[in-house]
Amino acid sequence: RVLHSNWYYGKKELDIVATKSNTLIVFEVKTRLSDYWEEPKEAVRLRKQRNIIEAADAYVHEYNIDLEVQFDVLSLLHNGKGFELEHIPDAFTPTL
Repeated sequence: RVLHSNWYYGKKELDIVATKSNTLIVFEVKTRLSDYWEEPKEAVRLRKQRNIIEAADAYVHEYNIDLEVQFDVLSLLHNGKGFELEHIPDAFTPTL
């Protein structure tokens, strides 16, 4: 169930926030027209991950959510006719 899309915490954005079973899933969506420079999923570097984690923490506190949080990446790559979708569940985890 999608709770929010394009949710902002200051300048930090959560693309999609959803729930499934007892898990809050935060989706980062990356789209590219080609993989000349990099695959879309490769654009979710450490700095981006930290921003997502910080925004997700704010989201959990604002809505008083008591669920496990999972961070997924949706990678969309244009193949000339449409887009190839790759869903990467549990793509990264918060580190201390």
